[in-house]
Amino acid sequence: PESIDHQLRLVSRESFQRGAELVGRKKWEQAIPHLERAVLFNYRDVRAQEMLGSAYLRAKRYQQAVTAYRAAAAAAPDSPVYLFWIAVSHDRLGDRQQAIAGYESFLQAGHPDRKLNRDARQRVDYLKTAPQRNAETMDALVEMIEAIGQQLQDDP
Repeated sequence: PESIDHQLRLVSRESFQRGAELVGRKKWEQAIPHLERAVLFNYRDVRAQEMLGSAYLRAKRYQQAVTAYRAAAAAAPDSPVYLFWIAVSHDRLGDRQQAIAGYESFLQAGHPDRKLNRDARQRVDYLKTAPQRNAETMDALVEMIEAIGQQLQDDP
């Protein structure tokens, strides 16, 4: 009889292959459950972690992308490319400081991909100089609306 570990790897491989097929067809949301299953049954599969992060990112599920890319980075600590994708995910979440720190960590790691390095530098420059982003502005707007509502209740 096959070992349980071997059976789990087979399930993981089948789930990964199905997820990869759906990713190839750009069906991100449909691919996610298959890739999650692949990771569940073989958490050391860096390819599955990376593809899951990519699917989350493209499906605009940015917090989940951060988690998947962090797992990939933990499984492959010698590959700084995951630092870039973690930074991108934080960038899309509107976490300016986390994004800057992530891009700078990626740049310090010395990854050989010139395009990723250029993109990371451009994003750091932009994030450090651009005005506050929409998430922060929206928080201030919500506070102002709540204050106006409170004043209307207090003094009709």
